[in-house]
Amino acid sequence: MKALFLNGSARGDKGITSKLIKALSGGMSKTGMETVSINISELKIVPCRACLYCMHKNPGVCVLHDEMEIIYNELKQSDVVIFGSPVYLDGITAQLKTVIDRLVCCMEPFLVTDHTGFTRHSFSWRLPEKFIIVSTCGFPETDTFNALIDYFRSLSKNMNSKILAEFCIPGSIAIQMKPESLDQKLELLESAGYAYGMYGTLDDTIIEKVNRPLFSKKEYFELAELYENRCRKKLNPLK
Repeated sequence: MKALFLNGSARGDKGITSKLIKALSGGMSKTGMETVSINISELKIVPCRACLYCMHKNPGVCVLHDEMEIIYNELKQSDVVIFGSPVYLDGITAQLKTVIDRLVCCMEPFLVTDHTGFTRHSFSWRLPEKFIIVSTCGFPETDTFNALIDYFRSLSKNMNSKILAEFCIPGSIAIQMKPESLDQKLELLESAGYAYGMYGTLDDTIIEKVNRPLFSKKEYFELAELYENRCRKKLNPLK
């Protein structure tokens, strides 16, 4: 079994998303499961042109020959894909959206309906049948993830794949000011990765524990005040 981790954070290895991904990946690797991690921000990938060459002229092959080919190759070999993205303006990052838009090349121009009656394209090649979502956001409310979660649920339906888990940790502004607070979540994610590598499943209990907010509203805003004060000093260094 092989897992592909796509880190869509613009900050690459420097962001909280990367820490979450590494913890989950580390747990899987401990079982002997093969894992591949890609920081999308390090690749040169241009946006889809919507030319439909991949549908109408050369099925399954994108006309744009760039480093997206690395991701295509890994997707075709993987059993599960982990999409990692912080919430940016109520959605996924531009880096990850560019990659996902380029996935149109797995589709054929023909239409089919699934067992629910949902209409979609047939496929020239398939994405992994299993998705896992990993995200964080600056604000403390879990509702901040709603648009991102809805997007991936729609994507999984369109790709005839199944979301196994949505790991969404709020409050990254506070986490920046108290980074050790994230340790408990990293341990849980590593345990989740290990369980998936061993048994191929993810327990709802551990998903709920990962997604439980780290801070009360009061704790969050106390830490956020430290963050704001740091920003004020940067903006007004002479004061």
